[in-house]
Amino acid sequence: MSDVITERGLDAARIVVGKGVALATKLGKKRPTAAILAEVSRDLAGPVIQQQEPRSEISDLAPAPPEVARELVALERAADALRTRAYPTTHSSH
Repeated sequence: MSDVITERGLDAARIVVGKGVALATKLGKKRPTAAILAEVSRDLAGPVIQQQEPRSEISDLAPAPPEVARELVALERAADALRTRAYPTTHSSH
């Protein structure tokens, strides 16, 4: 019960004891045993999900640059050249 109080607080411990007393009564006992309280505590805690490390293997990978088809690169160069000829003073590369 000290673990329940430490990890989940006094209210959770009260709930465990209350449910433990109810279960013990169902089983014909006057008081809940340590095993009954432990079982109720585990049931109330639910499944435990382990913490993930702050950096997973996937996040450590550097993002790959997007692949651009050669034709698109050539079109972009041609468009830049056209912009330079059409607008010589206002052209700025993007």
